[in-house]
Amino acid sequence: MYRNNRIDGQGVLLLHLSLKHTKSLKSLAIGGNPIGHLGAEPLRELLYSLPQLEHLNIGSCELGTDGMAVITPALSVLHHLEVTLSLNLSLTLKRKTSLNLG
Repeated sequence: MYRNNRIDGQGVLLLHLSLKHTKSLKSLAIGGNPIGHLGAEPLRELLYSLPQLEHLNIGSCELGTDGMAVITPALSVLHHLEVTLSLNLSLTLKRKTSLNLG
């Protein structure tokens, strides 16, 4: 639905305002968006407003441990929810290169 659209925390807040009266929504795919831990609270409120939600894709949303801790209470009240998560770990390697011209 909203995958890879660069939705951040502010975007999730706007989604919540737009969808909070849509009680029959069954699937929400917002994976691949940079929601981050700052967007976790609006995401939690969005999830609370979607009681019929059955499928949720929040893979690669950069929520981190803090963000997941914030949304977990909302996930626990959605009894028939299937959640797609993926850890998006990136490792930056810095390599020193020496050049000997002599």
